[in-house]
Amino acid sequence: MEFQKSAWENLEHQTKLYLQEIGHLNDGFWDDGVFEAQPYTIRCGGEAAGFLAVGQWAGEPMLRAFAMEGRFRGQGKEIFARACEEFHLKRLMVPSNDGFFTALAFERMREAGGKFDMQAYNMTFGVPARKPEFGKECFYPVKEEELPAVHAATEGQWAEMDKAPGFLMYRVEKDGKTLGYGAVALRRLDRECVDVGNYVLPEARRQGVGRSILIQLAFAALARGLRPTAGCAYANEASYRTLVSAGFLPNARLFNITLD
Repeated sequence: MEFQKSAWENLEHQTKLYLQEIGHLNDGFWDDGVFEAQPYTIRCGGEAAGFLAVGQWAGEPMLRAFAMEGRFRGQGKEIFARACEEFHLKRLMVPSNDGFFTALAFERMREAGGKFDMQAYNMTFGVPARKPEFGKECFYPVKEEELPAVHAATEGQWAEMDKAPGFLMYRVEKDGKTLGYGAVALRRLDRECVDVGNYVLPEARRQGVGRSILIQLAFAALARGLRPTAGCAYANEASYRTLVSAGFLPNARLFNITLD
């Protein structure tokens, strides 16, 4: 058994099957973490048995993905333990909808006397609780030359994303007054999905602006044949409430696991 350094373009068949299995429930934070990690093919007896991805977290190696084909999973616990040792893994970012990875990670955590924290909610779009307060006529595309000023106004929320594939930003305006911004970005690993996000200016909050942005962007994504996803930090109750009221379903979590 060995771990062979690879590239995501060489793992498209495996990642497609993997994403089908775990259900396209995760957001862009998860997707970026996996895609930006270094992938390795897991080889057993000369055959490709699965893949894993090792990234960084606070200067330490972090396991971001671990997937194996069904016929090899009987060896999963031993291979997982070897991966933890070979890559010096003490941190794991584990999506709850990946049952195989979750089971192995929590087994290893228990054996190592480790712990876990709730990192984030991952959400997929369902049915909004009510209609958006602001219609599509309030949405205006943000031009490229406007991006620096918008990043400054939105606390840099999308400053690292404006070169991402399919990135689009919109200004929400009513009666000549800017209320907030929304953005979408295509995903790099799970290309069936698009991430949606919002930022409401402080003076315009509690008026349904954030909910309207999320709903309108989600409907636009569906019209393009894409799955709208979103997420928020587990402790961010305000964002969680806005997402739920916009119709996003908290069907998955991210666990941040420490092994020692």
